[in-house]
Amino acid sequence: MDKLTIDEEIEIAKGNLKGLYNYGDCGERTLFWLERLEMLKKLQKDTQKAS
Repeated sequence: MDKLTIDEEIEIAKGNLKGLYNYGDCGERTLFWLERLEMLKKLQKDTQKAS
């Protein structure tokens, strides 16, 4: 299986979170992971700008 890009992982996490909300789950772990992915994406962009 090919490795997912950060953008793809973020979209999956957002979809998972939406599904959890529909079932009445607050999705704390998914939200935590989504925040970390978005932070990683920002760090990668900042690193690319610095290069």
